[in-house]
Amino acid sequence: MLSPKITSAILMLVISAEAASKPHVMSLGKTMPVKLFLSSAEDKTITINVRPLYLDAKLKEYTAGATHDVTDRLFVVRRAYRINDSLPGESASQPR
Repeated sequence: MLSPKITSAILMLVISAEAASKPHVMSLGKTMPVKLFLSSAEDKTITINVRPLYLDAKLKEYTAGATHDVTDRLFVVRRAYRINDSLPGESASQPR
């Protein structure tokens, strides 16, 4: 049987190991071309490149443009929004 001192030491090590913070891993995926409609008539379009932003291998956002390093551990990037302005009664086959 283990002595109380050894048992308490093992218990303290287990508790301190579980309390350690887990570092997060953030990465940017491969760029994808996306059409951006400039008018409501859908006759003027430009192609922009968006990239997925992953946090711990889970998709969180889409980004557009280049990243800007602020420090060695901090960067900024523009968020890309997807807006679907179709009404509930309209058909889903023709998104606007």
